[in-house]
Amino acid sequence: MTSNLERYKKDIDVLIEKGDNLLWALYHEQDPDHVGAQLDEALGKKAPDFIKSLPDFDSSYQAWYSEAKAMIRQLLPDRIEDFARHYEKPKSRKEITIENYTLEDCSRTYCKLRPRNLEGKSGGARCRDPAPKATDCDGEIRQISF
Repeated sequence: MTSNLERYKKDIDVLIEKGDNLLWALYHEQDPDHVGAQLDEALGKKAPDFIKSLPDFDSSYQAWYSEAKAMIRQLLPDRIEDFARHYEKPKSRKEITIENYTLEDCSRTYCKLRPRNLEGKSGGARCRDPAPKATDCDGEIRQISF
């Protein structure tokens, strides 16, 4: 018989693995050539199979977020607001900028961050159709007004 601790550990390990795969899927969606080259270097002949196994970010993230939020609510209830803040847009926000862009924006397809933004090599967020009221959408969005 497995204990609650063992069950939680297994569930956390599964959520971490799913989260890692979602991150790779998001990176690959935004810059397939760059990420493909990184994976080829790291995985060699296994890279194409790994890429094929990646989930679709837009359809898989919501399920992962719901599971992860439920787990955090049980194990770390004092940190649930911190976790949600990474996903949910601020209620008082009037426009999307690089400083207040959240994963909720990403899943709603307003715009997408490019992997190199996360590495600090380029700024802005890439426009993704349809871009609502995009101001300055020349491939990079500086802000979107609502």
